[in-house]
Amino acid sequence: IWRSDAETFLNAHSVVTASNSQIAISEWCSRWKVAEQRLNHLDDIADGTFRYWKRLGVSNEQNLKSPSRLVLWSADAGEEKCVVKNVTNVKPKSYLPRSWTSLIVFSDAVALSERREFQLYKFPLVWAEPLQRDNRYFVRIYTPEDELHVEFNEAAAKADFLQVCHEWRTFDRRYARRRRQNTSGGSGLRRRYGEYTFSSAHPSFKNCIYEGSWLCGKPHGKGRLKYPDRKEYKGHFEDGVIEGFGELTVPAEQCNTSVVNSVFFTDASESPTSAKGDVYTGCWHNGQMNGLVSVKWANGSTYEGYMCNGLRHGHGVQQYTLGGEQQIYIGGWRMGMRQGYGVASSNRERYLGLWANDMRQGNGILISIDGAYHEGTFDRDRLVYGRLLCPAPDGEFNTIYEGHFEKAGVICEKGMLQVSRHDLIEGQMNGNLISGEVRLSNAIFKKCFRASSPLTPVGQSLSDEEPSAGRWTVPSEVKWKEMFEHFLMGDLRIEASSLGQQPSYDSLVGVLDHSAIWRSLAGTMTQIRNGVNIEKFSFVFDDRLEKIPSFDAPWSNTYYAMVVDYWRVALSNKFHPLCRLVNGLIEVFTSSYNNIGTHRAAYAELVHEFNSIISRLYAVVRILFTNLPPSNEMHTPVPICVDRVHTSSADSSELSIATASTISLNSLRGCSRNSSPQRHNVSEMSPSRVSCGSHKSALSDDFSVLTPACDFIVEHLFAQSYAIIFTIYSVSCAEADKRYWDRVVFLNAHTDVKLLTHLEVNRDLWPIDVENADDLDMPMIRATARKKFYKSAIHTLQRLSCEFNPSAKLAILAETFSEISACVTRFAEAGEKHVWTTDDLLPAFMYVTVRAQLQHLGAEIRLIGDFAPQLRGGGQIELMFTTLKASYMQICKEKSLP
Repeated sequence: IWRSDAETFLNAHSVVTASNSQIAISEWCSRWKVAEQRLNHLDDIADGTFRYWKRLGVSNEQNLKSPSRLVLWSADAGEEKCVVKNVTNVKPKSYLPRSWTSLIVFSDAVALSERREFQLYKFPLVWAEPLQRDNRYFVRIYTPEDELHVEFNEAAAKADFLQVCHEWRTFDRRYARRRRQNTSGGSGLRRRYGEYTFSSAHPSFKNCIYEGSWLCGKPHGKGRLKYPDRKEYKGHFEDGVIEGFGELTVPAEQCNTSVVNSVFFTDASESPTSAKGDVYTGCWHNGQMNGLVSVKWANGSTYEGYMCNGLRHGHGVQQYTLGGEQQIYIGGWRMGMRQGYGVASSNRERYLGLWANDMRQGNGILISIDGAYHEGTFDRDRLVYGRLLCPAPDGEFNTIYEGHFEKAGVICEKGMLQVSRHDLIEGQMNGNLISGEVRLSNAIFKKCFRASSPLTPVGQSLSDEEPSAGRWTVPSEVKWKEMFEHFLMGDLRIEASSLGQQPSYDSLVGVLDHSAIWRSLAGTMTQIRNGVNIEKFSFVFDDRLEKIPSFDAPWSNTYYAMVVDYWRVALSNKFHPLCRLVNGLIEVFTSSYNNIGTHRAAYAELVHEFNSIISRLYAVVRILFTNLPPSNEMHTPVPICVDRVHTSSADSSELSIATASTISLNSLRGCSRNSSPQRHNVSEMSPSRVSCGSHKSALSDDFSVLTPACDFIVEHLFAQSYAIIFTIYSVSCAEADKRYWDRVVFLNAHTDVKLLTHLEVNRDLWPIDVENADDLDMPMIRATARKKFYKSAIHTLQRLSCEFNPSAKLAILAETFSEISACVTRFAEAGEKHVWTTDDLLPAFMYVTVRAQLQHLGAEIRLIGDFAPQLRGGGQIELMFTTLKASYMQICKEKSLP
């Protein structure tokens, strides 16, 4: 018991001896006196214990005897000078004896007895504290389920009793080391650890066994609760209630659990769980699951998402088996039922649309594995009106029906059926259109002179118009609304009333207390850092996440750099709420359009949804960084700053005006003249500025690809979703790209001279870099050369498919034009004095396009046109992009080619 005191004394003695022997002797004497007093106190306790057990005789209290149990204090009601005036049973009243005979404080328990029975309360789960009541001397003794009020005759007796009740810690090894850290008699070490079995009368934990931390008689902190039916909860408690993060295991006879990887839980295991039962993991409030949870049922079904009062509510992902077929639902929930926008997938079909009361209700899209594409209005899980696009068996034209449906694939009543590009049937019809069994009645055959198929290859027209929303398209703002609300209300602590009063997230800027939002976010990250085992998850926690940046600084290139820096740091921490939101949006987006969802008719749906995600994410970031441009101006270029860029000389440099993430095209042109492999100076933020050379041409010197304010969001989303997005574009432009590719393969069989002649490229613009060649050999080399003309420009354009960001693709395009100009300047007869015209530029660029051999160039062009805001302002970049489209269209439509 006194080992810790002895160690402390010896340490103090060794230090003191080195300084002064007299001080050491004095210290020895004082400590021996303390030890003597404690030994005498223990001797008194031993004598008192002996006398007490001897006095009991053969009474019922003999059952209290234990070899290690010491009597610290006792009071008998029959004594003449009893210090205890009365003992009152507060709760439960019927549980304790009516009249007491003895009140004893042991070294491990407190006992209250009468002649025939007794009640024992074991430490450490016994608390004693003073109680103020009408200037009378009361002490409140309470346990997890019982409470006593003891009244004393005088204050000294009350103080002695409280001191004795706190002395049990001296005899418990778990608390002996903390005695000196908590010397206050009134506090009595409120936080304790112990095991307790609740009675059947407890309102919440009937006959349960709890082991863990306690605070003032109630489970508080980490603990484990075992139920009589073998259920077990491990996690946090607060004030006697299950509260915080925890895991509840419900046993079952059989379990075949499979785990779905998700961004909602970063530590989700890829292997099946070994526990045979249902496992509920997540946040709890007032004994029920509330907040982010993960549920794994014994039958293999899983749910990951949000709950409210134990019911699925908000955004969630559920995997289950129905009729032997795997089903996955991703979307909104309300009180345990699917509600709002959601995506339901099975092995045979995928539904993207609205739900109500756990049924498909409202506008939606149904894509089947055989390629049938339904879109329309659903009512109680049944398609009632809309459009059906059946894949063409010959690949020429897709059968299109618009009208009433009995169910998916089965048409009825009145409708319009287009069987070819110019043949239309309108009238009464019914049957299974997918299988080809349709009966016509009272129908009219018509000729239509304009194909209305939404499956018309996009690459054949490459129109400048943005894809329009369909008649039955779900508004993009409705999609994944719950995920944004969880982030704003749950992580940023924004009131639901504030969200409801504003038409958009962008309207919240200036209305909210943004300093409070930042304090809440920084505090959340501090709690996460303190609660996460960094060694277990193997990551470095960046201190910048706990600091509040200068979010109210003026808008500038420096401000933009600060935003990008925080964005990258936040996304590098998988526990950051913003990282969870962004990765969650990427997951639900890719899950909507992968596999069965990869349908060419879903092209417009994908574009609108992706643009909406970018816009709403930008609005959310703007709530944190309030001086970013508004969402309707998120394509505003980053303010201009002064960057150092290289000139044509490798040893000199000049200052040029550029944005925070742009590159001077003069530097590109200059670098192309030297042999250095470093082509341009790119800042870490984004590589997007290109300009032409110093010669006068159709491309002026001040050209640049500016970086929009939302570029950091676009870059990340495209990097994570590019495979799905580009697959949709490739499928949409498949026919045109196939025709283009066949002709490119044919043209690439020609030599450079023959190809340049065929494309009618001006002979003054035929450059070739011939090294170490005699003048006599020059004509033969030029005549037999393949892929030698404009070689650097060809290699540059081939990098177009290596970039994800549309702005970066535009930069590659601009750099290609710069290389074409540099090749002419260095190797062609026209030289630096050549003035570029459209008639000269288009054939030369067509040659570079053919030699670059980009197999899906139509998809690349369409993607750039849909997501590059720089094209909306016109200028030279639009001229370059138009030249690229013209080259593609010319190759596709050239009549002289097979």
